Amino acid sequence: MLYFGKSFFYQLIWRRTLINNKILLKYKVPKKTGPIEEEYVPNWTLYPTWSKYVENERRGLTIEETIRRAFSSLNKNSNEWSVESKIWNTLKFIQEITGADIKEKKWSYGPTMPKH
Repeated sequence: MLYFGKSFFYQLIWRRTLINNKILLKYKVPKKTGPIEEEYVPNWTLYPTWSKYVENERRGLTIEETIRRAFSSLNKNSNEWSVESKIWNTLKFIQEITGADIKEKKWSYGPTMPKH
């Protein structure tokens, strides 16, 4: 008979809680090499770092413009295919998870953290 300690069950419960509250989401993740695989990823659109980007709506920027500026602020040139594919994957994630229109200048869609 296999024995799993308490910490194993706590980890299972914690993971299930994160999934149920949509903090972890299944998403098709592109890899640097090999096939795209469906994995659990953090829903970063729920967190304060994302909300600072939402402020760009007031500046009249689209989501796409905001994401491109974020990449360029990290000295990532979108003329490179590897960077451009990361930008588009980020934009696709935002569209799929939030339903936001990345080309629209009014883009507050109201993500909220689950209440406990």
